[in-house]
Amino acid sequence: MTQNVIYAAVAGIDESYLSNSENMTKIKVDFRRARIRRRSLIISLCACFIVFSGAFGMTKMLRPEPPVSTSAAQTKQANNTQIPNENTLAIVPFSASIDPDADAYGEEEIHEVRLTVSGVIYEQLPEDAYESCGISQSIPESALGESVGTVVESFPNREPDAQVSSPEPSLVGAEVYYYLPTGGKAVVIAEKDGRCSPFAVSHWLAYRTFGEICEFYGAEPTDAGIESISYTIAVPENGAYRVSGEKTITDAETIDGICAILSQLTPEDPPVNEKAPTPEWLIDAMQEYRENPERFTAEDIVMTVRFRNGTMMRDILYKPYIGNGYLDNMKELTPRQNAELRALFG
Repeated sequence: MTQNVIYAAVAGIDESYLSNSENMTKIKVDFRRARIRRRSLIISLCACFIVFSGAFGMTKMLRPEPPVSTSAAQTKQANNTQIPNENTLAIVPFSASIDPDADAYGEEEIHEVRLTVSGVIYEQLPEDAYESCGISQSIPESALGESVGTVVESFPNREPDAQVSSPEPSLVGAEVYYYLPTGGKAVVIAEKDGRCSPFAVSHWLAYRTFGEICEFYGAEPTDAGIESISYTIAVPENGAYRVSGEKTITDAETIDGICAILSQLTPEDPPVNEKAPTPEWLIDAMQEYRENPERFTAEDIVMTVRFRNGTMMRDILYKPYIGNGYLDNMKELTPRQNAELRALFG
């Protein structure tokens, strides 16, 4: 089975919700940028001094007469060549630690290089995903946006009271900035000791409207901001799930139709009891299905939204047969919304 089908098979009830990230800090990055400029300028001047000293010494050995003076135009050209127009940071991905005695991971926890920003999880981007976000092997200083904060270490079942945290100790002390080219907050850059690495959000966010989610990703909630919507349809069969259909939607009319319905939905409220976050209506609807499955046309539709700025949301679960219709982190659909949305998936 594919990853989406496995996800669909086990995603009957939400087990957790992500915390709200409405209040992002507004820290200026001028000081850090000045520090990078000073460091680059010092390195460049030192290199110029070494090159000049070596060249001058060699000239004295070969030609004892005074050197011919350089024109102002030649000097300007040489300076422009030696000092780059813009500072850049080389991308060097952070590696996961594997020693449970040296980091915050539990013995049974998967070692992932990730960041948590105000409760929202960012995963380190693999190299093959750089191009879609307009990232090469280095990050120009001009691409660093608003500062998010400095990474502190988190521990199992005990998140620190900090804007940015990670269970990976190699990230502790890294400065984190939003990545400007995407126009949103779904991609950040972590910088430490002259190295950096991009991190991204690729999941549907809880407690937000569809419009607010798209704003977070830096995209308009229409075909103007969405490149495609891919989906698979899985049905239960002999205790497992079988893919009965899959498609990628690219036409503007269908994308706008799906977005129009998603924009009507109301997000679930944060749970009163964090240990039991699943809404009562969803528990009841799932129980009704389990007791009489033959009465339902069970289809799990799992979507991936690709935005035109290169970001994406994966594994958005839609169960049209549960209640009047269930979609990740949203309140129950109305019968009309459910019928119209299901029809758009063919």
